[in-house]
Amino acid sequence: LWIARNVDLGGILERVTADGLDCMVDGNYLDGWRRRQIIDVCARTSARLVSAHVWCDLDERLRRNALRKGNECVPEDWVRQAHAQAEQARDDADICVEGATEKPEDAAARLLALVHP
Repeated sequence: LWIARNVDLGGILERVTADGLDCMVDGNYLDGWRRRQIIDVCARTSARLVSAHVWCDLDERLRRNALRKGNECVPEDWVRQAHAQAEQARDDADICVEGATEKPEDAAARLLALVHP
């Protein structure tokens, strides 16, 4: 489910959870009030919330950006801003995945252990 920044995130999540569906939201770049909406909806609907955060340090983000070709490369100040926003979301996460060093299968196993204990 891809959600644009200007939509009613809380309303969408309430409809999804009311229909008994599961929803995963990429929260790395959601600002605090949007993360709060998700937490509030889950509390009201008794939906379970597991927050996963994929993290890497700023140097790694800058290195990856520099490897992008053409218009895929974004200005450095955008990378720095995205990193700062992602760092704010990190504190809310139930699990933090080190994107530069952790194997995807190991991260998936840790996440599944939280979802299906």
